[in-house]
Amino acid sequence: MTNFSANSDPSVQLEYITDWDRAMHYVHGTIVDFVHGGSTVFMDWSMAGDRDLVTILDNGTIRLNTPYYTFGQITKYFKPGYSVLTSLNVISPGQQADGTFPAGIEAMAAINPSRTEIVIVVLCDDRHESNATVAELLIELDLGGGRYSTIALKDVEQRSVTTVVLTTDKF
Repeated sequence: MTNFSANSDPSVQLEYITDWDRAMHYVHGTIVDFVHGGSTVFMDWSMAGDRDLVTILDNGTIRLNTPYYTFGQITKYFKPGYSVLTSLNVISPGQQADGTFPAGIEAMAAINPSRTEIVIVVLCDDRHESNATVAELLIELDLGGGRYSTIALKDVEQRSVTTVVLTTDKF
């Protein structure tokens, strides 16, 4: 299980330059935990607070922060019962991770139980060219049983979170 509570833990002070940097880190942490850490469940103990997904204002209204929307790219499409495809390769991912922020391009994919839908979330965080796009991004998926698929995404915006849903009769 992934336990994401560091955003509001006063003992953990990650410095984010912008709200978008915090949002990128939220998605990055989820990808790392599921793809590389073997997590199967996600629980956010602290989704409400000044530095989290939502902020409850003094007047009782709720403000949805940038991480709410970027994390929504995962929670809206990765549904209960889906299995993470751990053999996923982003070809030419860009820069290396610096310990706090993602490494250029990262991705996570999952398949539904009937094997008719694959969901891919792509985190593109190349801070060197913040206004550019990646002309073509190739993602290799291992579908198991010796079957592979390469997905080509066109014109992926830098500093973005993109979700792709692929459907067919059977993967």
